[in-house]
Amino acid sequence: MLIHDYYTEVDEREKYNVERVPAIILGDYENAKMKYYGNPAGYEFVTILEAVKLLSRGVSPLGLAVRKSLRKVNQPVYIQVFVTPSGPQFPSVARLAHAVSMENTRIAADVIEISEYPNLARMYNVTTVPKTIINQLVQLSGVISEDQLTEKILEVGVKSLPLQLE
Repeated sequence: MLIHDYYTEVDEREKYNVERVPAIILGDYENAKMKYYGNPAGYEFVTILEAVKLLSRGVSPLGLAVRKSLRKVNQPVYIQVFVTPSGPQFPSVARLAHAVSMENTRIAADVIEISEYPNLARMYNVTTVPKTIINQLVQLSGVISEDQLTEKILEVGVKSLPLQLE
């Protein structure tokens, strides 16, 4: 575990694309795409433990069909899952977002604890949790399945390449 000072270690902050503190960054040194913003208290502590377990195994728990579908993503996809520490169902959505980020280097997932960032919650009109935002465009409320999340990821993350005529 490495600890960095957000305010003085600007190079590290930019390298990991850390936008706020407190932040827990998970992943290997060059490819840390899983973030948890806030204090992982209550049920959300499970999110951190599950992400560590997920990374240590090196394979996501997603179904084979979903994993194959996520390989099609050819555009950057940024998932934000807004949570609170008081709900036992929230870690499942956070775990799902972190799992899909393992399947394609173009997918990144942040879990954001809203009591730490109320302005961010207001900006995205988070009135119920969990709330999932994809590329700041697509919003999903409540507990979602891997198929639902994958469908929305593919909608924003797969762009057809222009046909080249010879």
